[in-house]
Amino acid sequence: MFPDKWGEKVEHVKKKQKSFMDKIQTADLQHVDFISDLREKIERSVNQTQRPAPEIHVDHILSRVPYREMLENIFGNDQKPAPKIPILSKVYEESLMRQPVSQEQPCAMGEMCEARMIDKSAAFTCVELRLHDDPPTPQLCVLCSRCATQKMFYDMCYANKEPSCVIQRYGNIFGQPGEYSAECMLSCPPSIAQHVMPLPVMSYQRNFFSVYTQGGVKHLRQERVGYEHFHRPSDSAQH
Repeated sequence: MFPDKWGEKVEHVKKKQKSFMDKIQTADLQHVDFISDLREKIERSVNQTQRPAPEIHVDHILSRVPYREMLENIFGNDQKPAPKIPILSKVYEESLMRQPVSQEQPCAMGEMCEARMIDKSAAFTCVELRLHDDPPTPQLCVLCSRCATQKMFYDMCYANKEPSCVIQRYGNIFGQPGEYSAECMLSCPPSIAQHVMPLPVMSYQRNFFSVYTQGGVKHLRQERVGYEHFHRPSDSAQH
């Protein structure tokens, strides 16, 4: 009886071992498929970002680069799901650096709007920046959104105060003609919890702006922040 029982035990162990090895092989294949799929997405994203920027319309506000899907793959959907953050172009942001017109609403900061601090001899409150998922309540303008993000970013970096929420409303396109220069971007370093600021965003300095009037409406002009300010045509040809 003992040899028979021993033989049955050995066969049982072999079956469990085979089942375990099959699971490992399946997991390895899934991992390879995930890495291959993610690599393809990154390559498609890079190729798409090299195309000339189209004329800005409402349907072009969000970048066509699949950052959102890539972030979900990186951060997962467990305790800290990837935030759904839109990507705005330089041209679109600049179209909102002005006074409100028609039925548009002013920045939620009112008299404390950052646009009023640029040139106090020509102070004005900027129009609010309204994103797709924003509630109907008043929203911050482009400048005040940048300023708020940068303040929370510095608190996070230098005061060890990790926010309990995402500190950016949106990210920015950069590093290509017509967009912002990478040298001017605010990016979360790897040593900090990147889930609170997963995408680079244009940094904020008041001396980046000047005020001008066009058609009776006050506007802000951005200066020394574009890709072209840091990259000569000959530089691009060398890469």
